[in-house]
Amino acid sequence: MNYESKIQKICDLINNSELEKAESEICELEEYKPLKLSLIYAKAMLLYAKNRNPMEVFGYIDGKVLMNTFNYSDKYIPLMELLKKINLDRNDNFNVQKFDSLSRLACGDTQIYDEIEQLCCEDDDSIEHCENIYKKIYASMDFLGTAICREYLKAKYPEVKWPSLKNIEVAANLVMLCEKMKNNNKWLVISNPVRKNYFRFIEKCLSQLGGRVKLLADYPDDSLHEYSGYWVVSTGDCMDMLSLKSEKGLYIFKVYERNSNLELNNLECGFTGTYIDYINEIYETDCNSLINKPATKKFSIVIPARNSIYTLQHTLKTCLEQNTRADYEIILSDNSTGRNIDVYKLWEEINDDRVVYIRTPRELHLPKSFEYAFLHANGEYILSLGSDDGLLPWALDVLDDITRKYPDEKIIEWDRGFYAWPGFNERQENQFVIPQKYDTGDKKTYYKDGLDYLAEVIIRPESMYGLPLLYINSCFKRDYIRDLLEKTGRLWDGVCQDIYMGVVNCIINKRILNVKYPLAIAGMSNSSVGARANKGIVSDTEYSKYSKQARKDGCVGGYIRSYFEQLIPNTRTDTCSLYSSIMRAVSMGILDEIYIDKVIPWDKWYTYLAVELDVNDVLFERKMAQMRYCASFLGDEFLEWFDNGIYNIRLKPVPVLNQEKRVGYTVGKNANGGITLDASEYGVENIYDAVRLFVKFINEGY
Repeated sequence: MNYESKIQKICDLINNSELEKAESEICELEEYKPLKLSLIYAKAMLLYAKNRNPMEVFGYIDGKVLMNTFNYSDKYIPLMELLKKINLDRNDNFNVQKFDSLSRLACGDTQIYDEIEQLCCEDDDSIEHCENIYKKIYASMDFLGTAICREYLKAKYPEVKWPSLKNIEVAANLVMLCEKMKNNNKWLVISNPVRKNYFRFIEKCLSQLGGRVKLLADYPDDSLHEYSGYWVVSTGDCMDMLSLKSEKGLYIFKVYERNSNLELNNLECGFTGTYIDYINEIYETDCNSLINKPATKKFSIVIPARNSIYTLQHTLKTCLEQNTRADYEIILSDNSTGRNIDVYKLWEEINDDRVVYIRTPRELHLPKSFEYAFLHANGEYILSLGSDDGLLPWALDVLDDITRKYPDEKIIEWDRGFYAWPGFNERQENQFVIPQKYDTGDKKTYYKDGLDYLAEVIIRPESMYGLPLLYINSCFKRDYIRDLLEKTGRLWDGVCQDIYMGVVNCIINKRILNVKYPLAIAGMSNSSVGARANKGIVSDTEYSKYSKQARKDGCVGGYIRSYFEQLIPNTRTDTCSLYSSIMRAVSMGILDEIYIDKVIPWDKWYTYLAVELDVNDVLFERKMAQMRYCASFLGDEFLEWFDNGIYNIRLKPVPVLNQEKRVGYTVGKNANGGITLDASEYGVENIYDAVRLFVKFINEGY
């Protein structure tokens, strides 16, 4: 079958008003995966011909265009022309300009930047002229520039109702940056020779908003210390260079990056200063005092929560039923969306002095949510759980003994069980795992070399969950926070709160103390952020849910890629997080750049990332296109290998038969004497039940 020829035939049928036949042909092609952009176009074209709104039925059309404008070139043109028609019908000239410029940008036509440059040099402050500039900046997909311009125009012409920016405000930190524009902050604007007028306009906007603005004509080669505490605005290439430039006690943190890899001239933003300066801005508090406060408890169990009381109530129960004399607290950090107070109400109902409730100052990205909670912990030793995990009843008692025996160890790692909540991943739900045979009287300890950990995950990414994550499987001494700052210049600063920290811990520690005994159970439920990230989106309905969730998760402190992380395609899987974390370590200077050329098996890495993608994912082609774009940075020879060995093969649509639901795990004992079973057969419905079952099996010797 020639797929593209079939698409052309469908388009011809639609143009000839043979809509029923075209719909039948589309249904036939939908049995082939992956879903191609050309088929999305045909489906949208059919809906348009039926006088229905394609955007209501295929929400990811707009998402694919806006979020992945690179690497498709003219493939996008027919779809964007259709989107222009739709917006013309709505009299929405604002978005007509956007899709027109996207069509041109996709073909390499950057004339829109010249148009913006011309408008910005004209001495005209009328509403009409300002609105024209605003529309052009938005049409160029320069979301930070759009936000700066909009804040300026709202202040200058409050009587005008400027178009909403809800569709771009989900970008990491953009809401916070808009707040900073209103608070007379310091701004460093670094221009470039091609867009001088535009940067002068950006300087004017920020100055008129009351900011203290310094405009530099080019990349500063001298010291940046005089700009400490400034928010830096420049183009992506300049921000990449600045993010690699560090001086003693001074760093450039990228806090906002351009929307896609196509708009190289668009604005990015960073913060100049220490990491503590940066998080002081985010948390609006004195983080130094939190880091240096004395411990008042032996242990802190940290549980960041976000709209998750169904699972959280059972997690808390496992923490409150600890068989220990050690003094401990549970830090319940509420990062729920909007006005959601369910976590607060649950805390009130529990009414236990050991549970300390705090609320994040604003909605935070997941790693920052953990970081905020850790900073507020009062324990000498700090361990953390997700709101669907469980702590085994002997956990703190064992840790109390271990910490007395090894008082100088900063990190302690242990074994963990696994439990998949009902409803989680139909092939995995109710899975219950005790990893190996344990003797209740023997809590063996041993050391593992940090670089051995790293070498293992480079070759075998599936071993990443055995890293010292400081989450579920390990704890840290509170003064280790100071070690992190001293050795890396930052804290929980990566793509995720666990895998990133696991990588960093292995790089900056020669060895890690391990306890060969289980202390916790990792739970996986439908509220698990990591589980959502690893799952493909296989329907329009799922994409709609995904988009809504993305709006909720587009929080302050959001993850921004560092320079070398651009070599890693964002497939949103745990393996992607692992590789990104290793590349972030290179960008930070704590891992030698030699790893990029001499150590990392790029062919294996890209193969892993490609193979784990779900061919049923409606974003499959988009992810593969991004993978190809990233592969291009590794040289022509590597790109040729990728095209022939992965890209062309994986993107060829093939029929995919519907698979019957089946259990994806084998029940029984493993080679280490551990056991896997279906927990529902034992009446287990939640993590608390799973903990009790785990205790029963351990005590009875299974």
